[in-house]
Amino acid sequence: MNINEARLSRRALLARGTAGVGILTAGGLLAACGNSDSGSTLTSATSAAGGGKPVPLVTWGLPAEPVSMDPAFAYDFETGAVLTNVLDSLMRFSPRGDLLPSLAERVEERGDRALVFTLHRGVRFHDGGELTSADVVASLQRHLDPALGSYFGGYFANVAEIRANGRYEVEIVFRQPDYALKYMMATMAGAVVSKRLIDRAGRKLGDPTVGVVGTGPYRFASWASGREVVIERFDHYWERSVPRAVRRGVFTILGDTQTLLAALRTGEIDGSFRVTGRDAGSVEQFGNVNVLTAPGLGYEGVAFNMRKQGGPFADVKARRALLHATDRRGVLRAAWGGHGEIVDALVPPAAWSYARPIYEAAYADLPAGTLDLDLARRLAEEAGLTGKSAQLIYSSGNPQDEPTALGVQAAAASIGVRLDVRALSQTQFFNQLNQGATGRKGGDWDLALALWAPDFADPLTTYAQFTSSSPANSTGFSNAVLDREVAKAIGEVTDDDARARDAVVAQRQVADELPTWPLFSPATILVLNDRLGGMAATPLYYWSAWLGELSGT
Repeated sequence: MNINEARLSRRALLARGTAGVGILTAGGLLAACGNSDSGSTLTSATSAAGGGKPVPLVTWGLPAEPVSMDPAFAYDFETGAVLTNVLDSLMRFSPRGDLLPSLAERVEERGDRALVFTLHRGVRFHDGGELTSADVVASLQRHLDPALGSYFGGYFANVAEIRANGRYEVEIVFRQPDYALKYMMATMAGAVVSKRLIDRAGRKLGDPTVGVVGTGPYRFASWASGREVVIERFDHYWERSVPRAVRRGVFTILGDTQTLLAALRTGEIDGSFRVTGRDAGSVEQFGNVNVLTAPGLGYEGVAFNMRKQGGPFADVKARRALLHATDRRGVLRAAWGGHGEIVDALVPPAAWSYARPIYEAAYADLPAGTLDLDLARRLAEEAGLTGKSAQLIYSSGNPQDEPTALGVQAAAASIGVRLDVRALSQTQFFNQLNQGATGRKGGDWDLALALWAPDFADPLTTYAQFTSSSPANSTGFSNAVLDREVAKAIGEVTDDDARARDAVVAQRQVADELPTWPLFSPATILVLNDRLGGMAATPLYYWSAWLGELSGT
C-alpha cells in the first residue's frame, strides 16, 4: 500500500468511529451557526468523571488488529489507540486543539524555512536510556526513506534536512515553506523511538516479537497476534501531571462490531472508540456503560465524478438540485443515530482551531443547503437532470453507508432521477475512487459517498484535497482560484489570520461548485464502562495518551 492509498483507507474505513482529527472538549467547541439547516444534537463534548481510584487492569475492545507498533505505520484507529500510550511525540494537542510542546519543551520558527525543537532533559526511554537529539533525528528521518514507505512520508515532502544541533536540539530545514509539519509533530509522525532499537531491529521494528521502545506513560509488554496487545505502566514517566491510575492495559482484538458490542454488554471489555452512532442508542441501554460524544471534525458527503464528461451531474445546478432534495437530517438519524451536525461546509465549525472570527463570518455567508423540493425540482429541470439515470457507489465495509445511500437515492427519485446504488468491496471502492484521482481516467461512477477526517483541526487540510494536483482528489475537480489560495495558505507559516483568509476563499470555491457537498458531520462516540472515568470523548484519541487519564469511579 502506498502513502496515498494508506491515507484514503484510513479516512474512508475509519472516519466513522471518530469523525476527525483534533482534540475538542467542552469549552473549546462551537456549534453549527449561521445559515445551516441544523439538525445538530451535539454542541459540546461529554465526559465521565473519575474518582481517582487505582485500576489494576483496563481491557479495551478493538474490532481489528493493529497494523504495527512502528509509528511509521500508525495511521489507523486501532494502531493509534494503542501506540499513542507508548510513544510520546515532539508536540501535543490541547483540549481545544491548540498545538503545545511535549518532548520538545519549546519550538522556534526560524523564518519560514526552519523549525527548531529544544528537548526536555532527563527524559528516559522504557529501556532506561536518555532521550537525545540523536533519537529524534533517527525517528524522523525514517519518514524520508522511500524504501520504508512510511504512511506519513507525504508530510515530509518539503523537508530538505533533519539535523541535530547539539545533544538536545533538533532542526528541520524546509525546501519551501510548509506550515503543516509543525502540527503533524503532535501525531505519530512526530513520535520518538529509541535509536538503539531502530539500529538493532531494522525492518522488524514494531513486529509482535520486537515491539517498540518509547518514552510514553506505558511501555509495550506483548502482542499475541490475532488476540491481544498488552501495555504496562511506566513508573519512571517524565511527565508527572499524567495521573496513570491504570496499571495495565489489554487491547482485545474482537474481529467485528457485533462481537465488540456483546463484549461491552457483558463487561468482558471496559470500553471502545469503535461503536457507531447507529449503535450508540442501543448501547446506552446496557446499563453498565456511559456513552460519551463529541463533535467531529470531518464530514460524510456526496462526491461527484467531475471527470465524467457529459454526465448527469456535470452541471452545478444538477449537483445543487440533489443537495436541496436530500433530507440530510433524516439521513443523519438513519445512518448515525442522529449524533452529529448538519453543516453547510465540508469543515464543521468545531474544526476552527484558529482565526475563528474569519471562519465564522465566511461560514455565515455560504449558500444554505436547506431542504427545498420546489427549488430542487426547478434546478433539476434547468440542468436537464429530470428523467436521467446515474450510479452511486459506496463501500460495503461500512454498514452505515447503506441507509445513507438509500436516503440519497430517495432524494434523487423526488426530482425525477433514477439512482442505481452499488455496494462495492473496500478494494473495489477505492479502485473506483483512485481511477478518478488526478492524472487518471475517471471511474465508472457518477456519485460516491465521501468520507473525510483531517489529521488535525485545520480547515485547510480538507480543502487541500481538492487541488488539481492532490492525489486525494478523486472527484477530478479543478479550480485555479482554489489551487492558488491553497498554495498561498500552505506558505503562511507564521500568520494564522492570513492562512484563514486564503482557506475561506478555497472553501467558497467548493461551496459554489459543489464537487462534494456534506450530508453531515458525524460525532465521535466513546463507550466506557461505568467503573471508569476521568476521560472525555475526543476525535483525537489516537493522537493522545488517553489511558493515563482514566481512573476508577
